[in-house]
Amino acid sequence: MKYLSNLGKLSLIIFTTFLFGCSSLKINTEVEASNFDRYENVYIRNVEVYSNERNAAKNDALQERISEWKQFAREQLDTYVNSSDLTLVNAKNRNETLIIDMDVEVVYGNRFLRWFVGFGAGRGKVDTVLTVYDAKTNKIKFKAVADSDLKGGNAGGDVGKLLQHNIRHLMKEYRNSVASS
Repeated sequence: MKYLSNLGKLSLIIFTTFLFGCSSLKINTEVEASNFDRYENVYIRNVEVYSNERNAAKNDALQERISEWKQFAREQLDTYVNSSDLTLVNAKNRNETLIIDMDVEVVYGNRFLRWFVGFGAGRGKVDTVLTVYDAKTNKIKFKAVADSDLKGGNAGGDVGKLLQHNIRHLMKEYRNSVASS
């Protein structure tokens, strides 16, 4: 009977891993935040979410999801600014302003291959670069890159959830870097 109990536990572990997917996230901070106390404003200049996959431009469903993901990324930046001491401005301003750019590349991959083959076949990925500049000098004040891979999961995994996870962790890294500067 104990054997069945252990077999049941093993089955549960395998099922859970399969259900939630095999994904990884790596954040590399290339430029640590420093001396952010003097800034009063922030201008979110550019938020880009795109896919360079061959058929992405022709896939209406994927283009709709990309539009939703772009909105999510912008909302995460807005949320950060609203919870900080900074004022969101609508144009580049020379008065102690930070400029933020976020670039998100999505590779949707092949869900069918992720589901039925696994082991990295049909892999999806999300690569995000968050760059913060000084408006006066155009000097990079913070830069971090988050790379996420989706190798499998329930029904091939969900690239949208991977993207959300990727951006949330990148924003957390930025908040922590600013807080420690």
